[in-house]
This record gives sequence, C-alpha cells and structure tokens, in this order.
Amino acid sequence: MKYKFLIFIAVSIFLSTPLFAEFIFLTNGAIVEGKITGETADTITLRTKDRKTLEIRRSTIMRILYTELKLGKVYVQKRDGESVLAYMVDENRESYTFRKELYKPQEFILKRDDVLFIAEKNPSGLKIDGETGQKSIPLKWLPPYDIVKKYNIYLKEKKTDKYVLIKSTQSKTAVITGVKSNTEYFIIVTSVDSDNYESSPSNEIKVITKNIPPSKPAIKSAVKTGTGEREIKWEESVDEDGTVKNYNIYGMRDRKFDLIMETKKTEITVKDDIAYKRYKVSAIDNNGDESKFANIYKNTLMVGIKPEFVLPVGKLSDLFSMGFGFSADISYIGLLFSGSVISFNTGYLRWIGGADNIDYMNMIPLMLSAGYKYNFTESFAVRGMIGAGGVFMNTGMTDATMQDVTVNGFEFIFSENVNLIYNLNDKFSISGGVKFYSVYESSGLKSFAGVEAGMTYLFF
Repeated sequence: MKYKFLIFIAVSIFLSTPLFAEFIFLTNGAIVEGKITGETADTITLRTKDRKTLEIRRSTIMRILYTELKLGKVYVQKRDGESVLAYMVDENRESYTFRKELYKPQEFILKRDDVLFIAEKNPSGLKIDGETGQKSIPLKWLPPYDIVKKYNIYLKEKKTDKYVLIKSTQSKTAVITGVKSNTEYFIIVTSVDSDNYESSPSNEIKVITKNIPPSKPAIKSAVKTGTGEREIKWEESVDEDGTVKNYNIYGMRDRKFDLIMETKKTEITVKDDIAYKRYKVSAIDNNGDESKFANIYKNTLMVGIKPEFVLPVGKLSDLFSMGFGFSADISYIGLLFSGSVISFNTGYLRWIGGADNIDYMNMIPLMLSAGYKYNFTESFAVRGMIGAGGVFMNTGMTDATMQDVTVNGFEFIFSENVNLIYNLNDKFSISGGVKFYSVYESSGLKSFAGVEAGMTYLFF
C-alpha cells in the first residue's frame, strides 16, 4: 500500500510538471516541441505540449535541441555592414545557423567572427508611463533594431486567459482606455515590420488600475433638536467598482476636524452638538478609499453679488421704462435655527426715464432681511426672504421752465424674493431668482419687480 501511494505521488508530480523541453527539427522543415520519453535505434518517442505521444523516425530528424529556443525572427548586424533578418535555429562555439523561413528546411550559416551583434525584433522595456488611471493605462517601450510599421498591444485580465489585441499604434507610447477600475491586467507588445511579420512579445507586465472611491454622501438634513443634539441624515453612497463599507463623520473644533464616529447607517445623532462648529461626512469603500467630503455648516457667513434687471409696476411704470444694476448681500445662515437666514442688503439700480420730463433715477437701497433656506440636496436649495429698510433716490428731470433739476429723497422700501441656489463646490454657489419691491412715498406706493442672477462666496 505504501509503494502504491509513492507511485501515485510520483505520477502526479510528473503529470503536473511542464513536459516541453526539447525541439526536434524535421527534414521537411517542421519543428516539434515536447519532451522525449523514449528512444530506440530507429525512433524517438515524444510527448508534445498538448500531451499527445508521437513516434518520430530518426531518418526524418534534422537536429534535436535540448535548450530553450525562441522561435522569433532576429536582426543580425554583420561586421561588413550588411544586416540580415532571419530565424536563428542553432549555434555552436564557431557559428550560428539561420533560416529565412522558419518552417522550411533551407538554412545558412554565419561565422561568429562575422557577426557584430544579434538583436531580437520584439520591443523591450515595456513599462507604465507614469501612473495608471481608473479607466486608463499609459504605456511606453523601447523599439527593436529594425524599421517598425506598427506595434500591437495585447491585453488580458487573468493569467490563464488568452491575450487579445486591444490597440495598434506607430508610436512607442500608448494609452489603453476603456479598462475597468480596480482590476488586474497583463500586457505585452509586439512589433510588425514592412513584410507584416509580427515579432515575439516584449516583456510581460502586470498592472492594477486605480480604485474609484465611493460617491460623496448627499446630505438630506442636519436638524438641531430641542435637547441640544443634532440629527444628520444623508443619501446612501454608491461605489462603482466595489462596496461601501461604512461612513465617517467628522466634527470641527479648535480649527481641526476630529473623527466623531464610524457607522454603516445613513443617519446619526451628535449629542454634544455645541462642541462642533461644522461637520463633514464621507464614505469608505472595501479598499479603504475615502470619498469626497459632504460638508454641513451650522452657522455660515456668505457674501453675494448679483446683476439685476427690474421693471416698474403700477404708477412707477408711468415714470420709468425699466432699470438695471446689481444687488449685494451679506448673509448669516443658521444663527437663529437650522436654515434660518439673516441678511444685510444693498446695491445700485439705474432707472431709464419713461415720462417726458423724467430723465433717470438712481436708487441705493439699504435693507435688513430675514428668511429660510431649504436644501433639496447638498447641491440644490431654495431660499425665501422678506426685507425692509430705506432707499436713497436721485432723480434727474426737467421742470416747467425747461431747466434740468435733480431731486434727492430717502424713502422706506420693502422687498420679497425667492432664489434657487446651486452649490458649485464648498466655497462658491450660483443663484437666480425673482424680487418684488415696494417704495412708500408721500405721493403713494410705487412698486417694481426684478430678476437677478449671480454668485455667492462662503466664508465658513
């Protein structure tokens, strides 16, 4: 029983060992690769790479090579200046043996003293040109000692897969695109000459494309409760090439962010809310890569400037045709409660006269406004405001004597406006909206409506 087991182990090792070691050149030009398993006076028994057994008559054998043979064409530079492209099929201490066509028996010999150097026709030195991307692989290589018509780039995903031609180029560099992120690939390059002969491959390289981090969590709400806690909720992140492992929540105090907690859920409650000035949330994937941060601002100071176009309504339309200018505001969000907005507004409007005796009017409002900002997502929000204050008005007109006169005044002004806001990043947002103004003068109420669009900068 013991011997049977040892025989079984020996057979298993034999069958799992690569069988090809010899190259047998036949007189008809064929080359057979395999392992010689038996010999007689008349025949040789060979086990081929695909595990077939062949009996080859010795009379049909030209030569047997017991060393590894590269069956690629080589570039031979002779000392007399002549160059030769051929297949080297044998060598000894004094000479090299070549074939013009690999699978034809015609051969020629060059003395070693006549050969300056022999170089393979395949590209060499294949490597990554910089860094791999998430969806791309940059490559570069060294050319062979011969004129090349093009290079073929081959790719496979697994070691056991067959190589697939993925790209051809005339350059010595290339970028493979359309690959998958966070994936291992194997790559080789061959060269093709003017006779459309394709060389043996370059060195093989293994590449792992970069991982794509998860998407940034989208904040749904960050509400302060009556007990001094803050409930933060966000949308589930997506990982294109993996899975989301957990979420990290950071809080800022003393100008530094500390990791508050890790969670697999999409909501948390921060008990000591007063200790933190702001928060940020990120997603972590199964590779440990972190997404971009979703920021949560408890109290936010913002400065905005918006070009504005206005049209008169009612009595004011009898005096002016239209107006244009800009508005500017400094807003503080979250001072009273989450989403609350307190704002100081000013600006400048230039009115174009519509009546015969009215030339123009300049308006400079100074107002305080209050309102509420509601976030649909982290990127989109709507803000509604009402405001009151005073407005300085400078009017140019023609009096009864046809003299140009200027009339100045300061009146009360009220406003209502609604804006849609889109956050470009953590610092800048763009917005657009409509306004309605009412100016109270001794001669009565004068109203006008406007549209505005502009940009806002976030300080903290």
